[in-house]
Amino acid sequence: MVGEQIHECPICGTRESEFGESAYCPRCGLRSGAPSHAVVFADQGVGMLAHAKVDRLALAYVRGIELCGAFLAGMDLFHANLAAADLHGADLGGANLNNADLRGADLRGTNLSETDLSDADLRGADLTDAQLRGADLHGALYNSDTHWPMDVDPRVAGAVADGET
Repeated sequence: MVGEQIHECPICGTRESEFGESAYCPRCGLRSGAPSHAVVFADQGVGMLAHAKVDRLALAYVRGIELCGAFLAGMDLFHANLAAADLHGADLGGANLNNADLRGADLRGTNLSETDLSDADLRGADLTDAQLRGADLHGALYNSDTHWPMDVDPRVAGAVADGET
């Protein structure tokens, strides 16, 4: 194992003895030696981190991951591929989602207050009842399949309709 060893995964509870020779938790992808940091890659078979609370989350190619109700406030998720991710009810307040791929993501009821969504791809995303107070939507791409909260006009917020770029 690399770095400081953990005895139990703080995200899913898997015992470290079940990690085998891998430096990653076989259930949720937590890297050993970083007890409050989850490093998640789709090729590790990761599918769910629902209700997780971590200090840092590095996501790469995790299309369709389930993060509903997760506490991800303030995370740096620049350029993350979260296409088709289930993020409903998650707390992403103040997170950096600049250039993130959120195509088809379920963001219903998600806290996106003060979140940087500039240049994010929101085509087909469902933002119904999401809190977007203070969010930066400049250059965010959306289409007719994108569902917005009733109080948000995407054009006024700086988002760009697909085909207008």
